[in-house]
Amino acid sequence: MEHSYEYTMLYPEQIKKDPKYQRNIDAARIKKITKNWDDDLVNAPKVSLRENGMYYVFNGQHTLAAWKKRYGNRPIQCKVYRGLTETEEKDLFVKQEGFSKAVGLVDKLRAEFNSGDPEVMDMVRCIQLAGCTVDFDNRTSQVANRINAVTTAYNVFREVGHDNFINILDILRRAFYGDQKGFQDGFLKGMKYLFKNHCDRISVKQMVTSLQKQPASWYEQKANKFDGSAQIRYAKAFVEQYNKGRRTSRIELEV
Repeated sequence: MEHSYEYTMLYPEQIKKDPKYQRNIDAARIKKITKNWDDDLVNAPKVSLRENGMYYVFNGQHTLAAWKKRYGNRPIQCKVYRGLTETEEKDLFVKQEGFSKAVGLVDKLRAEFNSGDPEVMDMVRCIQLAGCTVDFDNRTSQVANRINAVTTAYNVFREVGHDNFINILDILRRAFYGDQKGFQDGFLKGMKYLFKNHCDRISVKQMVTSLQKQPASWYEQKANKFDGSAQIRYAKAFVEQYNKGRRTSRIELEV
């Protein structure tokens, strides 16, 4: 991807950000940049000049915010690109490296979702079909049926496929009555392990009925008593409960 660019002085108030792919401002990071500011080390924000004449920052929004704290609306040197589409801006944002903060997978997923990426859109549709929601922005809020472990959910979706992913979320939602703890990293990984290795032995209805007998916190405590990775520990906790009183159709973990 090659496009022309030039270094240009711009007033901060001229520069906008596109919420479709930009992450939220990190106030603590801005404070740190401002405190340790060094004009000789600061990289010029990368900006796209769109056809409508508006400037959009796609790399360096925290540098720009720190500049405004130090210098107000005094002009700042920017690396201004011409001829980028919004999709190309998003791609450059996702691929940014070097001295800028690495773009996390959740930020990439949010950018891809807002840009209509088919795979991410499929994942979100599966989440909705399972009666759940996903939040790419506020990943600490406690809301019933909301998946905050977005990165883990995405990896599970890619590994087990549409149907199994929906079944996993449906089990966790109904077994723990929407408790967000039931959608945490370990719970998702444990279910992923079971569906990848014992899908033919699992009855969704029976799994829900079995797991409902204990709250999500019980499985968390139980898993911590086992050795191994999170997926193994949680899988063991689920299977132990699932097999209780069951003479047939038991799941035997080979770990």
